[in-house]
Amino acid sequence: MPMPKKQNLVPCVDCHKPISPTAKTCGSCNSTDPFGVERADRKLKTFLFLAMLVLGLVALGAYEWKGITPLDIVRGDFQKLWQ
Repeated sequence: MPMPKKQNLVPCVDCHKPISPTAKTCGSCNSTDPFGVERADRKLKTFLFLAMLVLGLVALGAYEWKGITPLDIVRGDFQKLWQ
């Protein structure tokens, strides 16, 4: 009779107790995100939003400062920077 595979347990990110890798919640601390996936996703979305905001502000500053338009940037025409 074949032996059942032993399932590797992983620690919960909140209480560090071992749980099944397929668990939806931690049975010890009742965390609804025991692997931190949702938190990592939220951090990534926040980072991307802030990066786009900074890039937008830089582009707006370049437009206000030297009159560089987004079309100039797409064309690679940066001559206005050195005028």
